[in-house]
Amino acid sequence: MSSILTSLQNLLSALLSTITSAFESVFAVFSTLIAQIYSLCLGLFNFLLGNIVIIGILAAAFVGYTVYAQRQGGRVKGKKNL
Repeated sequence: MSSILTSLQNLLSALLSTITSAFESVFAVFSTLIAQIYSLCLGLFNFLLGNIVIIGILAAAFVGYTVYAQRQGGRVKGKKNL
């Protein structure tokens, strides 16, 4: 009788261990997924921030050029009317 109880205890222990391992695996997958999504968002944010700075510099240079050209009495070239 003792061996049957030991066998059932080992069986329940194995089942519990299997279920626990499955939950730990699912948690590890979601944890890795969240870390990868965070890394992706951080990279995208840095990419956009870098481009915004470059576009801002180009826009400031254009505004500076047009102000300079108007103060010099020159005409800023624009669209021709047909």
